Amino acid sequence: MGKQTIYRWSAVAAAALAVSGISACDRGVDTTVSSSASPSVVTVTKSVVQASDGGSSTATVAPTVSAENPPSDVEETPRSDLAQYYGEWTGHGRDLVLDSDGTATVSLAAGAADVEKWTATWGAHGNGIVVTLSTMTWHTGEPLGNRPGQSWTGILRPADEDGVTVLHMPGFTDWCSTRFGRSVVCGA
Repeated sequence: MGKQTIYRWSAVAAAALAVSGISACDRGVDTTVSSSASPSVVTVTKSVVQASDGGSSTATVAPTVSAENPPSDVEETPRSDLAQYYGEWTGHGRDLVLDSDGTATVSLAAGAADVEKWTATWGAHGNGIVVTLSTMTWHTGEPLGNRPGQSWTGILRPADEDGVTVLHMPGFTDWCSTRFGRSVVCGA
């Protein structure tokens, strides 16, 4: 049995597996998967063994089923509507512009003398967004300690102090947009 025969036989076996799966669907077998069911993965493997006695080679095609569960600590969350984030966000000594193409510009200052301007990228992250610094394009004064690849996550939420919607970046800062109004948490 030559290599062409083995490959043809393998193709026929794979086709037979596919047809048997289709015919199972045609017989009214319930193929609905609930959200709590474990997904099954079918892998078709082929092994070719050269006969040691000079005889013909054999091919084996066998399905293997894996019922691996996804990690239970991964929680599905709806994606945020990114359009509500587009535009300019400001605060005392800071400016953030989120463009619809996933690019951004970030200006950060510590007082009047120490200022950095960055290009950045941004996109959906859970129920909010993530902003990642790319390249420092300008600076004056002492470095502020930011670096390329540094990221902040953020969500829209009402400020505790006055209820105005802000872009809240836990552990970093809050940003205001004229679309929602000015909040005291964004500074002067």
